[in-house]
Amino acid sequence: VSSVAVRGYSDVGGIAGSNDGTILDSSSSGTATGQSGQVGGISGNSYGVIADSFATGEITGSAELGGLVGYCYQCTIVNAYAEGDVTGTENYTGGLVGRNEGGLISMSYATGNAVGVSRVGGLAGDNYGTIENSYATGNATGSDSVGGLSGQSDGDTRYSYSVGAVTGD
Repeated sequence: VSSVAVRGYSDVGGIAGSNDGTILDSSSSGTATGQSGQVGGISGNSYGVIADSFATGEITGSAELGGLVGYCYQCTIVNAYAEGDVTGTENYTGGLVGRNEGGLISMSYATGNAVGVSRVGGLAGDNYGTIENSYATGNATGSDSVGGLSGQSDGDTRYSYSVGAVTGD
C-alpha cells in the first residue's frame, strides 16, 4: 500500500486496523492518525504475525502508537522495520511498537523519532515481552519512563541496542 492517509478513532493501521492472522512481505507508506489509541503503520493492534514487512509513514494519536504496530498482544514481529516519526499525546509511544504485551520482536528496527508523555521508547514504548536482535536509531522524548530502546521494560531484552538521544522531564 503506498501513499495512504488513514484516519480513524482507534485501531488504525496502514494495512489493517486489527491483525489476528499473518501479514507477510507487506509494506505501507503514508500517514496513520487516530483520535484515540492503537495506531500503527502496518496494524493498529496485532494478535498475530507480522514478518518481512515495513512501514514508512508518520503516526499520530493519543496512546499505544507505533511505527509498525500500536499494540502487540502475544504477537510475533520478525524482520520488520519502521521509518516514520511517531507522536502521541499520552502513554505507550514507540518507534516500532507502542506496547508489547507478551509478544516477540526479533530482527527488527526503527529509525523514526518517538515523542509522547510516559513510556516512550525508540523501539518499544512498553515491553512486557521479548525483544531480541533489534535496534533503534531515532530519538525518544517524553516526561517519564523514556528509553532509547524501551521506555519501560519488564520483559526480556537481548542482543539489541539504541543510538538515539533520550530526553525526559
